[in-house]
Amino acid sequence: MAKKRWLEYVLFYLLWTVLIAMGFWFLILSRETFLTGAAYYAGDSFTRGWQTRFFDKVFFLSAGIAVLIYFYATEGYLRAGIEKHDMLRRFFKASGWMVLAIFVADFMLLALQQFAGGVWLRWVILAAELGLGVALTWVGRRKPAKPIAPPPTMNHANSHQ
Repeated sequence: MAKKRWLEYVLFYLLWTVLIAMGFWFLILSRETFLTGAAYYAGDSFTRGWQTRFFDKVFFLSAGIAVLIYFYATEGYLRAGIEKHDMLRRFFKASGWMVLAIFVADFMLLALQQFAGGVWLRWVILAAELGLGVALTWVGRRKPAKPIAPPPTMNHANSHQ
C-alpha cells in the first residue's frame, strides 16, 4: 500500500510539471501576442513607444502573477485528486483548458501577423492545439454520479425469451 502511495505522488509531480511547462509556454506566447499588438499601437510615435514598454512590463507582471496562481491552484486540484482517485481526470481537464488558452493566444498572434507567410504548418499546429484541447477537456469531464442503468423495457424483453 505504501509503495502504491509513493508512485501516486511521483505521478502527481510529473503531471504537475507538465502543467507548469504549459503555463510558462502560455506566458511566453501571450507576451509575444501582446507585443505584436502593441507594435500596431506604437507605430512610429516615440511617446507611444515608451508607453508600450511600460504596458509590456505591466502585462508581463500581471500575466506572471496569474500563471503563478494557476500553478498553486493546479497543485491543490491535482493533490485532491490523489485522495479521490481521479488525478488523471483532473490533469486532463486542467491541461485541456490550458491547451485551449494556448490555442487562443496562438490564433490571436497569427491574426495580428495578418495571416502572413502562408505557412501551412502554422495551421496544422493551430488545428492540433484546438483538437488536443477539446479532446483533453472532453476526457476530463465529470463522471456521472451513478452508473446509468438500461431501461426497464430491455430487461423485461430479455426475460420473455
